[in-house]
Amino acid sequence: MRKGISFLLIMALVLTSFTAAFAAEAGAPADVKDTRYEAAVSALMEKGIVSGYPDGSFRPEWTISRAEASIIAVKAMAPSEEALKEAAKSSFPDLTGYDWAAKYINYAAAKNVISGYPNGTFDPAGQVTYAEMASMLVRALGYSAKDLTGEWPENFIVKAATLGIFVDIDHLVTNVNTSALRGHVALMTNPVADQITEANNPGGTTDPGDGDMNQPGENPAGFLTDYSGRAYGILLDTAKVVNADGKAVDEYEFLIGSSRLYLQTNGRVTADATAVIDGHLTDGDLYGLQLSGGIITKFGISDDGFLALSSPAGFEDFTDGTWAQVTDKSDYVIETAANLAGKTTFSVLSDASIYKAVVEGGVITGYEPANIRDVKVNSMVRMYSVTGDDPGVVEILLVKE
Repeated sequence: MRKGISFLLIMALVLTSFTAAFAAEAGAPADVKDTRYEAAVSALMEKGIVSGYPDGSFRPEWTISRAEASIIAVKAMAPSEEALKEAAKSSFPDLTGYDWAAKYINYAAAKNVISGYPNGTFDPAGQVTYAEMASMLVRALGYSAKDLTGEWPENFIVKAATLGIFVDIDHLVTNVNTSALRGHVALMTNPVADQITEANNPGGTTDPGDGDMNQPGENPAGFLTDYSGRAYGILLDTAKVVNADGKAVDEYEFLIGSSRLYLQTNGRVTADATAVIDGHLTDGDLYGLQLSGGIITKFGISDDGFLALSSPAGFEDFTDGTWAQVTDKSDYVIETAANLAGKTTFSVLSDASIYKAVVEGGVITGYEPANIRDVKVNSMVRMYSVTGDDPGVVEILLVKE
């Protein structure tokens, strides 16, 4: 049952809101230019989460349907096209004529981002309310009713407020059960869009072993502590340390997936000098480590074809040793300007390891975990396959602005 809720009362339960300042994009639709909506709409359009109308307008003062709202929530989650197609078909009987939205609605239902009405319908044409939109965004972040206190919609409204979803509209809306405006939905979505993406695609990673991919705890080698085999990632730095046997060895600071690990050598491996490592960071080169019981026994670099690792059959450098410029991108499909590896269009695994360059003073000083949303037109990329499990498909991707 829907309840009329004083928005001001709900806001009294959380911190006083603030308005963030964003640099506006030059390509914003004309009807949001120089308005409170410009920064949010521009940012979301760049990320592919919202779109305008064929006439170039965004129509921020119009209402938005439940079908359209579902699409926004799902696009913020950034699932692969394959995941959308494979989502179980929802039981909603009223999606006839909504083929353009069905896969998003199905995915949202499968992920418990949306739910229907007691009679089993979804009402895709119905105008979404502020409470319903807030609920979709909170659920897309991974929360459910069991995580919250109280009844719907108060429980989700309070949580949405604490997450900053209402930060730019708390002074504009007095009843969360009224129909939400398109511009307001953009203002609600923008503060949490990247968080939603990260919550559903946390860094993206290919696990080389059986351990989890969480940040390492007390053991600096993390999930690779007892691992034997090859691991692929970014070498950030090396240092001399004393191992458990009292022997001086090199320790590698290694970024793999969403984890920063510290792996020791066996003392017989000659580590690259800092200047060499810095050169590979600049070039976007990948490191491969051969480990035995969590100890590095050998390593190779993508610019030498991993000769030190006997050139594993699954390894492929799609960008031929250099950065390639992105000319187009749609979901997990990237097109590049150069004719790399005999082609210009590349598919990226939905769970690929993606890293974004950290640039200081115009120089790449390191990388950090990223997601497919960080790849944009005109970005520069390095793309690799390392396992051969999916020939021709990108498993590791580096991106820089």
